[in-house]
Amino acid sequence: MMKKGKGKQGKKGSIGTRLSAILGLCIVLVFLLMSLSIIYTGQKAISSALDGNLNDKATMSMGDVQKVIASLESISSTMEVGVQKMNEQEDSVGAVPNQIWKVKDLNGKALSLSGMEATHFQSRVIDAELSASRYNTESMFLDSLNASVASNPSLLGTGIFFEPNGFQQGIKEYGIYMTPTAREAGEIMSLPYDFYSATDWYKKAKETGDRFLTDAYADTLRPEIKVMTMASPLKNPKGEFIGCVMLDINVEIFSSVKQEDENFKSLHTGVLDHKGTVLYSMNPEMQKKSLEEVVPESSMEEIHTGMEKKEPFLVTVPMNRGEVRRVYFRPMDIHGVTLWTMVSVLNSEFMSARNRLVLLCTLFSAAGLAILIVVSSILIRKALHPLKEIAKVGESVAEGDFAVGIRYENKDEIGDLCTSIQDVVSNIQRIITDLSDKLKELSQGNFCVALDNEENYPGAYRPLLLTLQEITGDLDKTMSEIKNSAGAVNSSAGQVSSAAQGLSQGATEQASSIEQLSATMNDISIKIKETAEMAVKASVLSGHTGEAVERSNKKMSEMSKAMLEITQKSNEINKIIKTIDDIAFQTNILSLNAAIEAARAGAAGKGFAVVADEVGNLAQKSAKAAQNTATLIEETILAVEKGAKITEETAESLGTVSKHTVQINSFIQDISTASEEEAKGVSQISAGIEQISATVQNNSATAEESAAASEELSRQANLLNNLVSKFRLTREGDSGSETETAVLNKTVPDAIASEKQEAGSKKALPEKPKQDVEKPKEVIEKPKQDVEKPKEVIEKPK
Repeated sequence: MMKKGKGKQGKKGSIGTRLSAILGLCIVLVFLLMSLSIIYTGQKAISSALDGNLNDKATMSMGDVQKVIASLESISSTMEVGVQKMNEQEDSVGAVPNQIWKVKDLNGKALSLSGMEATHFQSRVIDAELSASRYNTESMFLDSLNASVASNPSLLGTGIFFEPNGFQQGIKEYGIYMTPTAREAGEIMSLPYDFYSATDWYKKAKETGDRFLTDAYADTLRPEIKVMTMASPLKNPKGEFIGCVMLDINVEIFSSVKQEDENFKSLHTGVLDHKGTVLYSMNPEMQKKSLEEVVPESSMEEIHTGMEKKEPFLVTVPMNRGEVRRVYFRPMDIHGVTLWTMVSVLNSEFMSARNRLVLLCTLFSAAGLAILIVVSSILIRKALHPLKEIAKVGESVAEGDFAVGIRYENKDEIGDLCTSIQDVVSNIQRIITDLSDKLKELSQGNFCVALDNEENYPGAYRPLLLTLQEITGDLDKTMSEIKNSAGAVNSSAGQVSSAAQGLSQGATEQASSIEQLSATMNDISIKIKETAEMAVKASVLSGHTGEAVERSNKKMSEMSKAMLEITQKSNEINKIIKTIDDIAFQTNILSLNAAIEAARAGAAGKGFAVVADEVGNLAQKSAKAAQNTATLIEETILAVEKGAKITEETAESLGTVSKHTVQINSFIQDISTASEEEAKGVSQISAGIEQISATVQNNSATAEESAAASEELSRQANLLNNLVSKFRLTREGDSGSETETAVLNKTVPDAIASEKQEAGSKKALPEKPKQDVEKPKEVIEKPKQDVEKPKEVIEKPK
């Protein structure tokens, strides 16, 4: 789970390396799947091709068997044709032989031959006379039997057998049979009808009327020899069965099916009958045996099932010696008997041939895979090289260096990213520069700085400018009110100073009057009354000063609240920065989610996964930039706190002024009390001038203290003005407050100067004390109108 802020960073690595690794892994997986598919398909195809090759061998073996059978059939066919020709002749015994052939010369001219006389022909195999045609046919039989046995070593015997009267009318038995041994001895066997007519092959040929091949059986004389008998029926012109030609065939004749293959040294071929008896096999262990003797029972069940379907099939057979052979069976129907050609190879040899091809395919696939991975890695590294420069720019920006640039000329996704990053850096740099300039002006007390350039603060940056505008407005308003209050305090301090100087001047005049006391007591009474009146007026002025100080305290309180609001606004700015940080965090989360989804999308999402990863990095760097901005805001808060401290010092100064005002009120009250005592002393003047003198001295001391207090109040007011004067405010154009302050500052010094001038003239003309004493009353009364005006100035900001 990620944390806000910097977050956890993974191990540093190259995107090109990661992409190359990921792409390489994907290519490996794809190639692996393709290779497995190709290998599987190739194995199937190779196995099918090899199986087809071996099936072709079986087919060729079957063709060889058919050739053998065809050669044997030709023997029967020769005799069948001879019998057919014989049946076309209807000569009789002792008659003149028919001339069945017309003889022509080269020109096609028929030759005239001398005819034969009536002749008797004696059969050479039975005791009977034959007609010429039968005699000739018998000769053909003997020649054919002799030639067949001589030319076919696999023939154990051949013969021709007739039905009664089938060979010639009147001959009940005619059956001759020749074996190789008999031929060599010049012998031939004549068999009785009862013997050969009882055989299965004769019965089958007679019954079906078609050529017939028996199953293999052991020879009667030599049981070790397997024999198959082929019987070919003989028919008369009417289609009636008159006999058959038979061939006893040694199964060794199927040795011609022997096949060889350079790729399969263990190749064996053979021929089976439908019962599973091995008629011939290249494998000596199977020769003249039944499959059941050499094949496990489990495999025999599969073989029997395949043979029952009479279709080609393949069986993998574990032989008795531990060998596993692939055996291909192919059926062939020969004259009603199903024979099976059998081709077998060692399964290991078959798989070795297939595996060689598979290995070759695998090597080519691996080489292609390696080339593809290397080329892809080079291309990816070359394509992603510009991202290193982008990363360096991001590091510089994170360290606060915005004087960076990105050079990338291609207009692709990376080019768009470079442009976007450059725009972000420029915007942040412009905003930071603008904020720095504005805050610098504010720190120097210039609240007239322009804050209306909103185009520099787009989107999420806009609240920074708005908050700064609020802070500046609040500060400007508060400082303006403080400045007005300071002017009012300064004006009131001048009035207090003027009153104190008036009191001092009055005390001096009282002293002068005491000196002239002997001249006139009425003047003393008048002065005492004037002193009481001035004390009342001073009390009123002191009250106004206290009210002004209280209002200044209130304004200072409002200024403190404004400083507090500034701090709160700064905290809100911090919240905005945190919001920016959160946005960067959420952007980072979204980039992680996009990377995950791209990965799931596979190759279609690779480019996007790269961009999502870089967006996440930029989000982290944006968070770092937001933190730097927060640091600048914290510095602003420190500056505000410094202003708050200055405000507190100003409040303390106003507190001191308030205390001194209280003292002034006390002093004025004392003056009032003294005046009352002087009034009482008028009736006691006769009691003693010394008491009056003491009272006058007391009044003089009190006046000096009032003057000192007023000077302190004026000094504090000037200090407050100096503190506020360094701020340039947008409200300085308010002519009302500025004019009123100028009037107050001008009225008090003029009154003091006038008072001093009149005091000098009073000393020069002691005989007119009443007129001289009256003038300070006008000077003191005159500021009443000026004192009232600061109330309006103070109350206006409310």
